[in-house]
Amino acid sequence: GVVKVVDLFLEEGAPLSMGVIGGSFFGNEWSPVPKKVQEGYAAGFEVFNHGSDAKTRFSDIDKDAAKANILRAEEDGFEYSSFVPHQNRWAPSTIEALSELGYKVISTCALCDEDHPSYSPVDLWSTPMKLPQRTQTAEYQNSAPEKWVPTVEQILPSCEAEIFANGVCVVMMHPQEFQLQSNPVTAAQLRDVIREVRARGWGITTFRGFYDMVRGGDGTAAPRTPAPESPTPIPATPEP
Repeated sequence: GVVKVVDLFLEEGAPLSMGVIGGSFFGNEWSPVPKKVQEGYAAGFEVFNHGSDAKTRFSDIDKDAAKANILRAEEDGFEYSSFVPHQNRWAPSTIEALSELGYKVISTCALCDEDHPSYSPVDLWSTPMKLPQRTQTAEYQNSAPEKWVPTVEQILPSCEAEIFANGVCVVMMHPQEFQLQSNPVTAAQLRDVIREVRARGWGITTFRGFYDMVRGGDGTAAPRTPAPESPTPIPATPEP
């Protein structure tokens, strides 16, 4: 799944934010996935921090535990500035940890109910900047026969509304969606979305790219200006 998605974005010349769960991710020298992630990174894609494991709920831990987890997840060879917590769950302690570590962006969930520990609205002027996921290529449903239910057809209308409101739309993908036998999401569908995004005059960038566009490279003295006139979807693909 990872290889297929990264290759497609490379072919289309579209940047991608790639999520890596730290620790043992690069431990298997025979896997094509780490090499493909590094190829994308060398081409200008972003690698974002997706935590050091796939079980910690950041909504349940304090600042020091959050900082330790985030630091454990940082792999050598990458510059990190964006963070997406496991299951999008976060707490004020997560924000404090990221601020102290110098992270620029956190992405959680704008789809969730407002009382859910994953929910957050867009906030372009917070520290770190909040760029929550608005839509996705497929939704995990435990009751569904194949678990992953495609939602590709919702991406463009969801982004149209989100871009009108906030000037940015974060689209999430999981590699599993592209590698299952049933292929709930196809490469052709994803390619069509990329091309339609461009046909509408929207830009495609990474978390880091959008941050730099809005607030400048380090964000320390950037003027408080409106969001960019060119609406911007951000494709993000967390690692399983």
